[in-house]
Amino acid sequence: MKIRWQEIKSRLAGFSLPDFNWEYSTTEKDYVRDLIIELEDKRVLYAEAALESIGGTIHSINELRTTLKTFLKTVGNGTHELVITANDMQRACRKYLNSVEIINTDDTKYIFFHNLSFHDQERVGLALGELRTIFGLHVGKLSVIYEIDIEEELASIIPMNNLND
Repeated sequence: MKIRWQEIKSRLAGFSLPDFNWEYSTTEKDYVRDLIIELEDKRVLYAEAALESIGGTIHSINELRTTLKTFLKTVGNGTHELVITANDMQRACRKYLNSVEIINTDDTKYIFFHNLSFHDQERVGLALGELRTIFGLHVGKLSVIYEIDIEEELASIIPMNNLND
């Protein structure tokens, strides 16, 4: 199920967007929609950490980096805000990898979160939380600016106020 962009806009928490019409091309919106579709398929952004293998998260984050690099090459001269957003997401990916790739195991490919030492669980959990926070902020912003609905799983990382508040 998709969460409508209007709902995301009304419930955004932690920041606000000015209420005016953003100017962008139809092509730029298509590129953003394609990026969102790619992000919706990245379980590392929203699945329970305990279900993830460390090697799987590293692989997925590297795929995200490639997707974002291609996106930046494609939008090239897009809006300044769009380039900043993609660069922030890339930076978050690198920071996650820097934190997680130093975990000293013989084979991270099949090491799951619950098999890590407490210290490494904390390291991975914090890094994953920070990554998801950055992506959530930017996905929410892109959803509102480009009027794009977001799949519920990915929307779960967008900082939104509870409807009951």
